[in-house]
Formats: sequence, C-alpha cells, structure tokens
Amino acid sequence: MKRCKERLQKAVTAAAVLLFALLVVFPARAMAEETETEFIYLETPGEFTVMFTYDGEQPEVVFISPSGKEYGEGISSEEEFLYAHGSLGGWSTYKVLHGEAGQWRLRCDKKNNEEITYQLVEVVNGICIQSFAIVNMEDGFATVSFEVTKGEEETEYAYTISAVAGASDALVKKELKTGRASTGALLEESVPLTISSGENYRLLLEVVHEGSVETFDSMETEPFSYENPNTGEAIGNFGIDLDMESGLCQVDWKDFAIYGGEVRYKLTAVADGNTEEPVYSVAAEDTAASFYVPAQAKKLAITISYVKDGVASKAKTKEIDLEAGNYLKVLTENITSDTTLTLEYQTTEPAELYLTLNEESGVYVIKGKDTLLFALENGQNTIEAYFEGNEGIIYRVSKEVYCSFVSPVITLYEELDGKVFATETACVAGKIENASALTVNGVPVEVGEGGSFAYDMPLTAGKNEVTIVASAETGVSTARTLTIINEAADSQKEGIGTETDDVPASTAALPEMKAAGWFPLIASVILALVLVAVFLLATAKKKKGPAVFLIVLLGCTALAAAFLYFRLHTFNNSLKYVSLAKDSAVLASRYLTYETYAGYAAKGATALFLAAAAAFTVGMLLKKKTKGKKQE
Repeated sequence: MKRCKERLQKAVTAAAVLLFALLVVFPARAMAEETETEFIYLETPGEFTVMFTYDGEQPEVVFISPSGKEYGEGISSEEEFLYAHGSLGGWSTYKVLHGEAGQWRLRCDKKNNEEITYQLVEVVNGICIQSFAIVNMEDGFATVSFEVTKGEEETEYAYTISAVAGASDALVKKELKTGRASTGALLEESVPLTISSGENYRLLLEVVHEGSVETFDSMETEPFSYENPNTGEAIGNFGIDLDMESGLCQVDWKDFAIYGGEVRYKLTAVADGNTEEPVYSVAAEDTAASFYVPAQAKKLAITISYVKDGVASKAKTKEIDLEAGNYLKVLTENITSDTTLTLEYQTTEPAELYLTLNEESGVYVIKGKDTLLFALENGQNTIEAYFEGNEGIIYRVSKEVYCSFVSPVITLYEELDGKVFATETACVAGKIENASALTVNGVPVEVGEGGSFAYDMPLTAGKNEVTIVASAETGVSTARTLTIINEAADSQKEGIGTETDDVPASTAALPEMKAAGWFPLIASVILALVLVAVFLLATAKKKKGPAVFLIVLLGCTALAAAFLYFRLHTFNNSLKYVSLAKDSAVLASRYLTYETYAGYAAKGATALFLAAAAAFTVGMLLKKKTKGKKQE
C-alpha cells in the first residue's frame, strides 16, 4: 500500500482533508427522508471524495456501485475505501478508490440528525514522499534514495536533507544538503555527513511543492550510529589553577588552541559524577574560563572538546581528587595569637613549593604529606603558596592572617591583694593595654579612653577572691587574681582602706573636693545661668553697656571652669595621681569623677558665652540695619 493512501486513511483533523479541496463539483445536497438515493454517475472508472456535515450523531454511510458492490466503513479494505471524521464530530469525509463507471447510489442512516448535507469535491493531490532510505555510508558520505509523487502529476519540488538526533522535545538538527528534483522518479543522492561521531542519528528528508497551494511532506530513516572519520584529535593539553582556600578554579588552554576554520570550545566541569547538574558548562570561542568548586565536592572532572567546521573533536578530561589527592592548606586561623604559620601539603610526586609570606619568598622541595612552619609578623600577614602537580594542575592557597602575639597588660592604681576593707564594696580601678575587653569575676566592665577602668566590687564577709581578665580581639588574654578581706562593719579601722584615709601630700595643690571643693564648680554654673538671664533682660531693654559687661563675665566664668577642668585633667594623668591611686583607690576614683563634672561645666559655660555673644552680635547688626532704613 502506498504511503500517501495510509496517511489519508489515518487523517485526524479536517484540515488534513480540506487542504486539497479546491473545486466543488456538485452543490451541497440535503438527505431526503428515504435512506437510499441515486448519488453520482461516473462516465469512466475513477475515484471520488464526498464530505458529509451534520449536527448530531455520526451517520452510517454506504456507497453502492453500479454492479451492487457496497463500500463503507468497516466493510471495505484500505485499498478500496478511505475515511476520516472530525475529532469533535460535525463532519465526515469518504473516498472511494478505483470506482466503476455507471450510476452510484448512496444509503445513509441519519441517526438522530434532522438534516444531513453532503457535497462532492474534486481532490488535488498533495506532494508525498513514497520512500526514503540510506543505501550506503562510506568515507564521511551517505548515499540515500528517495521517491516523491504528486498524484499522477509530474512537477518540480525542493528538498532538504538533515541529520537529527535526540527526542522531539530536545531535537538537535543540522542541515546537510538541499536541492530540487521532479516528482515520479526514484533518486539517489550523495550526502556529506558533516556531523560529530555519535549514536541514534536519523536522516530527515523534507520536501516542498510551491504552487497555488503549497504542500509539503517529511520522512526519517531508521536510526544509525556514526563514527566520523574527520573527527579531530583531543586538545593537546590545558592548565588548571585551583585555589583550595577560596575554591576558585581557573582553566586555560590558549597555548593549545586550534587554528584554521571556525572553532568553538566546550568546557564542562562535573563534581562527584553528577553529569545532570554540572558545576559549570560553557561553549564559546574563548580559551579560558573560571568558576567556583562547591565546598562539599570530593572529586572534580573537567572536560574540554572543540567543534571545528561543524564536527566535534574527541574530548580531553582531567580529574582532581579533592579529598585524598594532592592538596595545599593553611591550617592557621584568619585571626590568631600564634606566632607560627602552619602550611600543610600532600603530593604524590616530588614538587617545588613556591611561597611568598609578606615580602619574603622561597622555594621548597616537597613530597608526600607534611607541614611547613613559618614565622608570622605582628599584624596583617599575606600568604601566597602553590605547587604544580601531575597533568599541569596547580594547587594554590591565598590567605590573609592577622596575628597579635602581644599579651594584654593589667595595671591597678592600688595594690588590693591582701588589703582589708570594712565597707560593702571595694573599688577596683586601673588601666589595661593591648586589650579590648575586661571582666572582673566574670562581670564585663566598661573600659574608657586610654584603657582606664573602675569597678565597685561587692564584698562578702571574710576573704573575697577577685579574678581580673583582660582579652584582646585575637583571643589572647591576661588574668590577675587578688584576695580582698572584708571585716565586719562595727570594726572599722581608721586609716585602713576606708574613706578616712589621709589625703596624700601630692594633692596639696588641689582643693579638697568635698562640700567646699564643689563650691567653685557649682557657683560658676549658677553664676553663668544668672548672667544669661540678666543678659537677656539687658538686651530686651536695649542696654548695650550692661550686656557687654555681662558677656565678659560669662567669658570669665567659662575660663574659670575650664581652668579647673584643666588642672584636674593634668593631675589625673600625672605620676602624682598614680601615687595617689596606690595610697587610696577610692580617692583616685573620685578625682576621675571630679574631672568629668568639671568638663561638663566648662563645656556648658563656654556654650552659654558663645550663645550670648552671638545673640548680641546679631542684635547689633539688626539694629544697625533698622537705623539705616529710617535714615533713608
């Protein structure tokens, strides 16, 4: 049975039949009430096609020849009778092949249809591929044969032969040859197989007839495997540079690039054999690529191939065992107090390790698994190290290490170890260096500028163990342990660690900062506020002289407060203050408090003075401007 007949018999949609319906021989007719009627008279033997339309159930149609032979669905062979129905109903098409000459009759069971119409159409044959096969395959060429028809008509058509591979949803197609030919003849053509070696290839023939109604057809050969004799050799080599600290992998093959013709490279990196989800894949003309290797990967395979003039080359693959193969590691943490950098390596073959640590460089011969130790500088250290393993794979580490090996220092203003107190608290005051945090018995203590601190340590009766710990950002810490004795409150001893300690002679140049000592500070603040009030009153009454006088007094008040703050600050940062702290930590702590308050007073008085001066200046300018306008 010819392929065109099979296709028509299996038509699924109306378009497959109506595409060729060009000429209506008889107008549409409606079926009468009778079930059998005269239909068509054929002058000569031939074929005819009839299309029925209806609005209900599909009718049963039978064609009766002049000799009484019946043609219909289910009673005639495919060589005699073809049919097709609309997928949603509404139409049916029937074709009688090799019909007798004479009067034909039609019998129809209308089922539940009130009316059925039919019309006889003349069918224009579409172009049809009768056969397509591979005759021979040799030396990169395939000899194919094919036959194309368009009914009994001899006409010209265009054809394209392509190679296809893969499923329909991921079809890879490459055009191999095009041409023109005439229908009705069995042709043989030599097709160049400019495709890569592979399996499950098919050749695809596509034909098109360009007429008043364009028709087309296609057919594939059976699958075949192909080994292209022109397949290029694998790329000579390629380099890999793997930073085992960051995971950055750089691949370079520019020294082994392929020249001549159009060349594109394909690189694929696969971790742990997962080809469905490669780590990296690219197809381009570049001769270098870079990507990051997943931290959890144990093995890495990098494959490079190229396509030249449409034919893929053999692939070259390099594998890296990231778990048990060659490696290079910096075991030292990013921030450390250790003065030694530890570099661990493993190599199966002797290699030269190149290392740069800060501004020093060196070369070391390594083999097997071992460590190398290098001295770190205090502060930031930059490490670059690498060695080349087998197959040109470079194993590298690049890292920044911050090192601080200076231990914190704790200085107490008063030696408290073994001292006896009759109070509920003892002031632990001092200074720390090379540290950023402080705790006393595990309690965090605020550290001021310059590392100074003061903490009122609650005491219990009897011996109190005190542990002071100063810590640096690098993790280095220094600890001091003290024992402070607390006696009962009714056994206060004059002159022993209490507030009745004599004031050292070193403080004779400073006022006694008790009630009388606070008077200058308090008086200066009150005076400044009073002066501001009087100044505002004088300004409101436009008394220029008193306002200037009061501004001068405000300035003097600010200077007095600043002078007091300066004396306290100078004393608190002198050797005399250290001597005072050794004799009485309580008094030393108070002088720090005095300095703070004096600073507040000096800043406040200065701000008031500046505000008054600015207000007076603005007032004078406005007054002058107003006076000028009146004169005009």
